[in-house]
Amino acid sequence: MAKSRFLQLHFLTAFSANNLNRDDLSRPKSFVFGATPRLRISSQSIKRAWRISDAVHEALAGEVGVRSREMWFQLGAELVKAGHSTENVLAHIAPVREAFEGARKETGEENGSEDPADAAKGKKVGKKKPSGGLDALKGDLFYFSKSEREFIRSVVIDSLTQVGTPAKAEDVAEKIKALPASGDVAMFGRMVASNGALAIEGAVQVAHPFTVNKSVVDDDFFVAVDDLNEVGSGHMGSNGFGSGLYYGYVNVDLALLLSNLSGDVEKARKLLVALAEVIATVAPGGKQNSFAARSYASFLMAEHGNAQPRSFADAFLTPVNKEPMTETAISALLTARDSVESAFPRQATKATMVDRVRQQGSFADVEALICDALGV
Repeated sequence: MAKSRFLQLHFLTAFSANNLNRDDLSRPKSFVFGATPRLRISSQSIKRAWRISDAVHEALAGEVGVRSREMWFQLGAELVKAGHSTENVLAHIAPVREAFEGARKETGEENGSEDPADAAKGKKVGKKKPSGGLDALKGDLFYFSKSEREFIRSVVIDSLTQVGTPAKAEDVAEKIKALPASGDVAMFGRMVASNGALAIEGAVQVAHPFTVNKSVVDDDFFVAVDDLNEVGSGHMGSNGFGSGLYYGYVNVDLALLLSNLSGDVEKARKLLVALAEVIATVAPGGKQNSFAARSYASFLMAEHGNAQPRSFADAFLTPVNKEPMTETAISALLTARDSVESAFPRQATKATMVDRVRQQGSFADVEALICDALGV
């Protein structure tokens, strides 16, 4: 059992011209906070960058989860290539897939759907047609742990080559419960709308990092030169971009993380140290070839305790517009923390900081605090 209930991480990272996370118009995501336009990075985008990072993969030691809609299809294609009939492969995969994703509705004219917009215009729209062959194995995204992928292969191949009859979905479902979750699934969770028993609540909550200063989207007009034609350009276009000092917040429910990891404290420690490291050093991959927006956190603060989790986004409700910006933002963040603990003494936490601006603290202090939070 962990010494504290929550581990909270706060960071300030400056990015110059960047488009790390695009909206549907291929421009940096933005929002209004404190009546001021800001840039933001979605939690989905930054969590993926952290999840696939080298540090997290190293901490997982090969126990890496995979999120894909291709897993069943690729297994089926492999078995067909090995000489099994498509019909037989589909029959043996179906109950195993049902045990994971729930019973699937058949697709066909009787349950297809029209496009609402076209239907409203009176247009005759065809129904969805059934998928044929192995394409029927392509469905919704599903987050598989390594142990689950190995289990699926074992059950399907055994039933297909040894038993001769497909496994029963209910038998498979019982065995799934004993399979360990991958560390990344334990941290970030898994939603299974059609099979609630396999849903895993993620222990890591991630806020959308946003600029503490007023930030607007700019446009970078560019031309691509045609090397074989010296007149004019071969292509013209524009990229949206922005810049600013981003504040980010992460909360980890330590009790839930340990529960998801079946009580493995050492695995939790490795994952949390890796998570803290990537929070401070890893950025999303959007438009990196165009902007190379690679920055380390200027400031990282880690806290642990049983206090109700809280971000310090309110420290930047009024945008930072005073130089030096980073020092001002750090001061605002620490003032917000002090005011919370002064107003609510029972909500105090134990904290440590890495301040690159003042050259105070080191990541070793963060590692030590994580160990303290876990009681190791």
